[in-house]
Amino acid sequence: MAHVMTKEHNTIPLPPTTTLALWRLRRTWGMLVFTGLGMLAAIMLVCAVPLYSRVATTAGLRGVLNSNLNASTVTIHMTTNDFLSNDVSQNTQQVMADAQTATPYLDGSPELMIPTQPFLFTSSGAQKQQGELSLLGVPIEQVPAHAHILKGRFPQTESDDVEIALTQATASSLGLSVGSTVFIKLEGYVVNSTSIWTVKAYLPLHVVGIYTADVTKDVFWHSYPIDPLSEPGPPPSSSYNALISNDELLHIVDEVGANGAFDSKLGLKGLFAGQFIPAQITDLYWYYHINSSRLDIVQLDDLIAQLSNWQNQFTNDFNNSQDYSVTQTVDMTGASLSNPPQQSILEQYRSRIEVTTIPVTIL
Repeated sequence: MAHVMTKEHNTIPLPPTTTLALWRLRRTWGMLVFTGLGMLAAIMLVCAVPLYSRVATTAGLRGVLNSNLNASTVTIHMTTNDFLSNDVSQNTQQVMADAQTATPYLDGSPELMIPTQPFLFTSSGAQKQQGELSLLGVPIEQVPAHAHILKGRFPQTESDDVEIALTQATASSLGLSVGSTVFIKLEGYVVNSTSIWTVKAYLPLHVVGIYTADVTKDVFWHSYPIDPLSEPGPPPSSSYNALISNDELLHIVDEVGANGAFDSKLGLKGLFAGQFIPAQITDLYWYYHINSSRLDIVQLDDLIAQLSNWQNQFTNDFNNSQDYSVTQTVDMTGASLSNPPQQSILEQYRSRIEVTTIPVTIL
């Protein structure tokens, strides 16, 4: 009978603790996996909630500043009865210097608009209309992006004539077209070393374009009424507006105010000698826009602080040292600016989100 030889294997027995651990693992591995996944989910939640909160509150902040056309606008308004281009340039430089503290949050340089008080006018159109016409001085190089030309072109500064553009409604109401001439009546006082007297003269304005624009949807116009406005009587009347280049408007002011006479371009050279002080009060508007697209919620406190610093600097430079012989009023307004006891829209938003920030911080 044959004997089968068997080979014995030498194995090292596992320690009892290891054996027990493996046995427990076989019974609890599922629970451990779920526990690990739960811990991972908790970590993701703790990290995601603050991130989501930041994204949501940033979107809310931008929404507040975009809630209407003027919500993100800071307006500096000055009224004056005697201004030259040098005065406007100096005031613009001061306005920009005061705004330096808030520059990181602003969308470029200020936009200057100069709407005049109404002038009496007569037109050369077929209807020979009369009434009141206001000039709206704008940075003319920016207008093509915010208006549509229907006939002709927009006014230019480098021209032999003083050029204006009218809306279609204004042109139709007055019976004017491209090539027509409107004469506005300038009234004021001439002052020289010996006397003061009243001066009246007519300034020719040449219509070079008919345009249209939606002032209700484009912040560039700041809701300025470019179409005719009817005023109840008696007797009923209408007021009209004409678009003109800022540079052209300031050129007129310089020639009349500084030289005491119109130049050859204006057609009334040598009418009088002395300093001309217009009877009409003129408004100057500088518009700044907060760039909401670059804002983050973590910048909200600093934005509010910088806007407050800007207000204080503006008050120190203008309201406390203005020349009342020239400047009548000057103010700085905007929904994003604090005006105690009323909070700005930024301060109101900060108060609202503080309630949601506390639970996130606890988490």
